[in-house]
Amino acid sequence: MRFSMPMKTISRAYVEQTRVRRQSRGWKCLCPVCGGNDCWYTPNNHIAFCFNCGEAFRVIDHTFVGSQPRYVVPLDDIRMYYATVTDWYRTALDTHVEAMTYLQSRGIDRLTASTYRLGYCPPIYHDVYAHPVAHASGIVTKTYQPTLAQRIIFPYIANGQITDLRGRSIAPAVEPKYRSL
Repeated sequence: MRFSMPMKTISRAYVEQTRVRRQSRGWKCLCPVCGGNDCWYTPNNHIAFCFNCGEAFRVIDHTFVGSQPRYVVPLDDIRMYYATVTDWYRTALDTHVEAMTYLQSRGIDRLTASTYRLGYCPPIYHDVYAHPVAHASGIVTKTYQPTLAQRIIFPYIANGQITDLRGRSIAPAVEPKYRSL
């Protein structure tokens, strides 16, 4: 099903609180527009469609900040996830000869790279990107491609926690050379 106009959003909490009955692939809930009880929610695509008024909704988990829906991830969760991803990037640096050669040409040896937790982000999908915080933290795009792919990774560390990740391309033709999350 394709929708030509932008869909309205409703919270998953609303859908669950106004549940009318279970269906084979989801359930019916009350429509927030017309109030009818023929709004079908399908969890696999996060879409609800009201057969009474024809309104379609994207169902999201979020909290309200002002009047705009926004998914909020606790900062500590993001920082713990950054640490996990950084560990994987550090491992990838050990196997990527070109990235390590580039660092060595800049006077950074393996010990220094390890001390400052430098890494390399390969342009491949890895299981670490399946984490629920991956998209919200900026590590991956909407299509789960690594945001900092093919870049040497520089973690920004404050009070023992990784607060941000920056990447520097080693390929001369790639722009921008530096990218942040």
